Amino acid sequence: MLKNIKVNYKKLIIVTSVLFLALLSFFFIGQKTITLYQHLKTDLNDPNDEEEQTDNWEISTVFYDSTVNNGNTPLAEINWVEESNENVGLTPRTITVQINYKNTSVSNNYDVGKVSIEIPNILYHYKEMNLYISTNSTSSELSTLTVGANDANHTGYDWSFYKPNTSGYSTIDKLLFTNAVPIEKNSNVEGSIQVRYYIKPLKEGSMSLVPVEKYLDSCTHDLTENVKATLIAYSSTNEELYNVEGNDLTFHFYKEYTHPWTRADYNIEKTVSAIKGLDNLPNANNYYWVKYDFSVDDGLGYVSGYNSYPRIIANEVVIKDSFPDGTVVLNTNYTILNAVSDNNYEFKITSVNTNSPRYRYSIYVGYLKTNYQDTNTQITNNCDLYVKYIDSTEYVYKDSNSVSFMLNDYLLNTSHTNSVYKRMYSRVRNVNTKTDYGITYTYYSNY
Repeated sequence: MLKNIKVNYKKLIIVTSVLFLALLSFFFIGQKTITLYQHLKTDLNDPNDEEEQTDNWEISTVFYDSTVNNGNTPLAEINWVEESNENVGLTPRTITVQINYKNTSVSNNYDVGKVSIEIPNILYHYKEMNLYISTNSTSSELSTLTVGANDANHTGYDWSFYKPNTSGYSTIDKLLFTNAVPIEKNSNVEGSIQVRYYIKPLKEGSMSLVPVEKYLDSCTHDLTENVKATLIAYSSTNEELYNVEGNDLTFHFYKEYTHPWTRADYNIEKTVSAIKGLDNLPNANNYYWVKYDFSVDDGLGYVSGYNSYPRIIANEVVIKDSFPDGTVVLNTNYTILNAVSDNNYEFKITSVNTNSPRYRYSIYVGYLKTNYQDTNTQITNNCDLYVKYIDSTEYVYKDSNSVSFMLNDYLLNTSHTNSVYKRMYSRVRNVNTKTDYGITYTYYSNY
């Protein structure tokens, strides 16, 4: 039995339209989603981004020590420890730092100078190891550095050593190398750079090349240096593309030095002589005049201004002397000197006579005539020596000296025209036996 079916065409058209629009929207949204995914995938796989982040560079370093298997064994650490604390030089060593670099299938083109390798310089710490470094010496005591790269004296290497000044390797804390030949994209690069140190620690004070810690009984030289190479690659516009650090190496040096400082043993020598005339002397006719000369040294001819390790010298000398009542004392400029107390005088010397390796000091002394009616009188004069060492602020007693003479032997002799009759006595000390002996001699001096 057939039924009559009424179709609502208006509703059918609406439903069909909705379904068509839905299908159309899904198609366009899907296409956009696929396109966005493809763009993201392309960006993630951009070869330019990978080129800026990595370029397959590898760098590593090893030590070689001439005392280990004749320098043929690669090492990650050098521990140079000297057990003896004597102040002696050490047996030299050749320490080699080898920098190994590698790049398989280089991703960039690098012009000359666009790849650099930097590594700490062991000789920068030359003072800690008591090394002698110089740019204008050929001394056998030198410690030196040689690089396996182009420099002022070598060519033909793939790398060039950059030295920023001419004042020597000891002023450079890091050694810098740059590529001397272009590095092409897709090429394979591998090689090494050697830095060779000849290290000769010296004893302190040797040849004045290595200073000594002044007046310390001992000192310790302890150096630990971390040695690591760093490679940096730059673009043609000097933008840093790649920075890689190598492995760590450790260089350790240790030595204790004793300082056998000793103080110079000073002595004093005193002589007396007649004067040549009465000019410039105050109230000259009221006194009997003589001249005293003092000479101070340490028995070795060394004086203030010369300090040779391990000797500690004096930088000031004081001569203490005393004279009878009524005596007048003048320096060589004819200036009257005042006593520090009663009849006690002090003569301080702070400079050196450059013509002789001694401290020297002279005075004129006038003995009041009314105190010496009998000129056949023996006069004895004593002096004491005190010195202040350069490591101290105190004066210490070192020596004494005396001189005796007959007063009438040192008077102006009017029987000789234009001449002075002199008799001199000098006490001389033997610094080895500490014994004294005297010399007396007589002569005429014209003036």
